Amino acid sequence: MECASSILSSIFTEIGKYLVEHSVHQANYLLRFKNIVEDLEKEDADLRLTQDRVQQEVERAKRNTEKIEKDVEKWLMDVQTVLEEIQVLKDEIEVKKTFLCGRCPNWRWRYKLSRRAVKKTREMSKLRERGNFNRVSHSTSLTDVEGPKDFKSFKPMEVAFSKIMEALKNDKNNMVGLYGMGGVGKTTLAKVVRKEAREKKLFDEVVMVTVTQNRNIKNIQSQIADLLGLTLEEKTEEARAQRLSKRLKNGKKTLLILDDVWEKLDLTIIGIPFGNDHKGCTILLTTRQQQVCISMRCQSRIQLDTLNDEEGLILFKKQVSISNDSPALNDVAKEVVGECGGLPLAIEAIGCALREKSIDEWKVVSKKLKMSKLSDVETVDQQVYTLLKLSYDFLKAKETKFCFLLCSLFPEDYEIGLEELLRFGLGLDLYRDADTIEEARSQLRVTINNLISSCLLLDAEEGFVKMHDLVRDVALWITSNGENVFMVKAGMGLTEWPKHEGLEQCTAISLMKMILNIFLMVWYVPS
Repeated sequence: MECASSILSSIFTEIGKYLVEHSVHQANYLLRFKNIVEDLEKEDADLRLTQDRVQQEVERAKRNTEKIEKDVEKWLMDVQTVLEEIQVLKDEIEVKKTFLCGRCPNWRWRYKLSRRAVKKTREMSKLRERGNFNRVSHSTSLTDVEGPKDFKSFKPMEVAFSKIMEALKNDKNNMVGLYGMGGVGKTTLAKVVRKEAREKKLFDEVVMVTVTQNRNIKNIQSQIADLLGLTLEEKTEEARAQRLSKRLKNGKKTLLILDDVWEKLDLTIIGIPFGNDHKGCTILLTTRQQQVCISMRCQSRIQLDTLNDEEGLILFKKQVSISNDSPALNDVAKEVVGECGGLPLAIEAIGCALREKSIDEWKVVSKKLKMSKLSDVETVDQQVYTLLKLSYDFLKAKETKFCFLLCSLFPEDYEIGLEELLRFGLGLDLYRDADTIEEARSQLRVTINNLISSCLLLDAEEGFVKMHDLVRDVALWITSNGENVFMVKAGMGLTEWPKHEGLEQCTAISLMKMILNIFLMVWYVPS
């Protein structure tokens, strides 16, 4: 009996302790309301800081075309959901406090809000701890976005691709050259090679950079270093070259793709070891001129040919969305494609311009192409200039045409920010119908989408677009005379003000990346 009493006494004692502790715990919701709210706000602020840090890392990774980890994406969504719920809770607390305005508190709502606040504070704390990621991304995203999936359906691409891959697998080749006309698809093919080399793990590192006509050694060095995860703190080209060369000699097997090379390039000045200097570094360059491949001593020189009429017609039909059931359209389509010289860029551009147009408009374009003469344009590019100029002429709105021309003010291969274009457009009163900046921004987006769908601009990272170098050449040719005259010296590394007669006739002047640190000047001279 005494044993049973002892057990019951022990049980009641524990129950009593639990009830006391539970009562105190529940009472804290009422008595520590102010502290609980302060803890909530502090954890809210800390979580937002962590969110900002992770978001910045994610944006940086996206700019480098890296793939964001799934757990990071889920974490960001979870954080956003919780923060929205926290804001609702904070608003509710504020409303209750304002409603009472210093009067005796309502213990019931204070208890409920305190419990919710404590729960959310713990939830935010756990989320914040989860936000300490070792990495937010990985560098395999390019396998999804490099070149059209059906590129091998065109024989010139397939043949050149096979030859390049065979050359890259040959250890005796450390310099491979790909040459062909402007607009034939060299950059697209180079991106496909980059994808294949990464997927098949032919190299430890695969890096692709753009050289451009107005080559800038420091810019090329920076592109390579960024993709290798190397920071170049040195100021001179020589010191940067030494640092880059040391990094590339670290024992890894590297494929370095140099896109759009216009003349012989001294790789040692850039800091690229090759040949006997470093057997592990293989170069693939793309150029419009076979002579560049010869002067660079490429062991393997591969030409990317144009499309034949049949292949050109297939590509054209994809752009304009017509079937073989339209004999009249098909006949005119063959005539148009025949004037495109087998260049994919030209075929895509003219196809976009003729999409959803009547057969009469198609016939007009076909006749224009047959009769076109551009005496002031280099013979090799005459056909392409004519075709791209027609795509420009098909743009309906003057604002769209002028926006296209504005993009030529930026240096070759430059990522053009939409916000920069917006500022220029506002300054030039292109959006006079817009009552607010946001309305003007919306108008710009519509314009940019039209230019992208017309194959006159290329989509880049979010908020940016790019202009194919050949399309930019056409835009500069258009602005060399006529209603809108531009003087563009962007990216040419000028050290003094350019001598140019008739500045008063210019609508715009671009001096971006001058060594005199004049970034960009746009002058608008009323007629």
